Amino acid sequence: AWADVLVHRTKPIVFVNSDAGGKLWDPITNKVRDLSTQRARSYCFLANQVTAILHPMSGEPWKLVNWSVDDATAPRGEILLNGVPERLAVSKNEDLLAVSFQGFGAIVCDSQTGQTQLRSFSHDSPISFTGFDKSGETLITVSPDGQLGFSQATGGTSSMHVEERGRITVSQLSPDGTLLALGNDTGKLTLIGVNERRQLEAPKFASTSAIRQITFDDNGRYLAMLDLDGTIQVLDLQTQEARQFQAAGATGIDLSPDGKSLLIAGGAAEPKGLLIEIDVVTGKARTLFDAVNGPAVWACYSPDGKTVAAIRSDDTLVVRKIDGEELLEVKVSSNPVLHTAFLPDGRHVM
Repeated sequence: AWADVLVHRTKPIVFVNSDAGGKLWDPITNKVRDLSTQRARSYCFLANQVTAILHPMSGEPWKLVNWSVDDATAPRGEILLNGVPERLAVSKNEDLLAVSFQGFGAIVCDSQTGQTQLRSFSHDSPISFTGFDKSGETLITVSPDGQLGFSQATGGTSSMHVEERGRITVSQLSPDGTLLALGNDTGKLTLIGVNERRQLEAPKFASTSAIRQITFDDNGRYLAMLDLDGTIQVLDLQTQEARQFQAAGATGIDLSPDGKSLLIAGGAAEPKGLLIEIDVVTGKARTLFDAVNGPAVWACYSPDGKTVAAIRSDDTLVVRKIDGEELLEVKVSSNPVLHTAFLPDGRHVM
């Protein structure tokens, strides 16, 4: 069955979601624990639990279910949901969960008891993004029509519309939750100061095609975005200096943890493809490896930024040190592989 996965941010544990149900997998010991027989609509990890919205069985309501990551033999608790839920978000302190619904609204509930804390601002169209601010007390919601909602734990709500025309295709919060970056289908970047509840000045880039990806470095100083035409913009949020790179055919980008280097997968003019690393400060590019058997379709840095992992179009995983030392090259599947990620220890790749 087709599956998608989520890696725990500190533990070597992976949640695997498929039509056959949800499972917890330890890739180091290769142990698998069955959680449910139903596919999850949305899911997230907390420190010691995994939480998922489960597709209902015939005649049953939607449920929000929690399992312990240490003992997943039975659910820790179930919360019945009134409506058709879409996605989950978790606050920084992991005490609150947000659930958005098809009815253009969302609720915030206690992550352990399920008690509803607040109901969000009601949008005019379906919500495409939910997230919490730095304090964890304000829920941020975004709909593709450019409407933003801010719902506070105290009960107050406010809203705003972005100034740029076009539909929002990508929404991404900075690591500290103070900046919301929005990309639309006309190539425009919008920056929202979450604390100020206002639109900030952003560089006017030359991109005219839809934004497909936005990423921040670990410190939230650098922002990089990729559009469908392969135009890549890197913005220093402190100095407002911007750099632009062209990589026609690029399928993915990743900023190094310090934001000084950028990985570009699949963005080569040559048919054989390349994985390229660019120095964000100088603009100098270097080839990390020549993908003679197919271009890299996805690539990422390890948590310390000293190693990169890439998936080639022939479904081969390649892991190398930044200095070029090859650590691993192995065909991982006979089915298409789209993503790869390091576990938190930086020593294991999935």
